[in-house]
Amino acid sequence: MLKDVWGRRVEPLGRADYCTATIGRDRVEAEPDAHGHFRFSYRFADIRPAEQIKVTATAYRQREGRDFMKVRGEWLHSDSPFEQPDRKVAADSLVLIGYERPIRLTLPAPAAEWEPATGVLRIRRDDGTVTSVFVERGDRPGFRLSGPDADGGHQVDYVPKGSELNATATTPVDFVIYDTAERKYEAGLILDTP
Repeated sequence: MLKDVWGRRVEPLGRADYCTATIGRDRVEAEPDAHGHFRFSYRFADIRPAEQIKVTATAYRQREGRDFMKVRGEWLHSDSPFEQPDRKVAADSLVLIGYERPIRLTLPAPAAEWEPATGVLRIRRDDGTVTSVFVERGDRPGFRLSGPDADGGHQVDYVPKGSELNATATTPVDFVIYDTAERKYEAGLILDTP
């Protein structure tokens, strides 16, 4: 959304035709939507916790042809002496900090051996979606069950994807597992998700 020097919303029509975002070394472009917002989506890969990624967004008013065009997956700059360059009308930047919110639950010592295949970890988002995670196998990622510790308890560990958590506030998580005597065990937590 474009704002003037006093922080008031300004309609982009007639002021800005498109916006670019530079995310690390990548570039993304967007047109304004009906509400004057420039919406981008970008999927990060291989981000480490505490890694910082600078994002710069710049809105432009187009003069003749666009300064940059994507051709065969690459951004090419048009530097024709016969065309005026596009005019920058607004810019802002921010720094994203990667984080990881591992899920760790503690289970008491079972009366009989665990039946790991019966375990289900459920992650509940505010939009109603539920992600069900099962025990990790060689061909499928999932939760890990480890232990016993000195008290006979066990740990359930899982590192969720960002898309499995709420973007802000908290995310409820619950876990159910049975032992070989068919006794049910439950654990849960509310995970802080900044």
